[in-house]
Amino acid sequence: MYSTLVNMKVTGGERLVGMTELGTGERVVEEATIDESGRLVRALATVTGVAVADQPAPVTNVAFEPAQGAITAMTPDRYVDWRVSNDLPWVWVSLLTAGHSRETGTPGPVVTPLGAWVAFRAAQAGQAVRLLDLAALEGHTLTADQLVVSSGASATVVLGDDFADVEDGKPRRLNLAALCSTLEIVDARLPSSTLVAALRCAAPSGSSAP
Repeated sequence: MYSTLVNMKVTGGERLVGMTELGTGERVVEEATIDESGRLVRALATVTGVAVADQPAPVTNVAFEPAQGAITAMTPDRYVDWRVSNDLPWVWVSLLTAGHSRETGTPGPVVTPLGAWVAFRAAQAGQAVRLLDLAALEGHTLTADQLVVSSGASATVVLGDDFADVEDGKPRRLNLAALCSTLEIVDARLPSSTLVAALRCAAPSGSSAP
């Protein structure tokens, strides 16, 4: 698995661009804009699956528009227009899935650095957030302390079965239940306004990593 996250300061907030790719070739490319308070302004995600036989790889495009209270998703055979209240900051269950969920035994969501950072900032924007599950088209209200557990300069972001450790204002490692793996983040040497996270897999003993 490989992932990158670029975080850029822009007027009125920050812009994030991320890509996460599994060993199978499945990947998600994400973009998000967050305002100064930590609320999501807009996000786009493109998920590419695995090509089967002579068929092209399936692609799903999702747009999050909190100001309009709208989420639209388009797959090769389906279009979804989901209306969601924007009274609370938005976060979402990862659109990339792999391995097996503890609850269902089917492929589970794999949290990305971008998703973890959006959740971390959303918890700073208010006392509660709205967690969106596109697979079920359901939204759940979480208190900020259910989403992010802080301890001094460190914090843990909990998203479903996964969690991410944030240290000194940067995501440092992802613990991915569906992959039975812990991914450590290595910072590249770039200007201080930009964070690039390259993840290497450090799978627990006895487990296999993609």
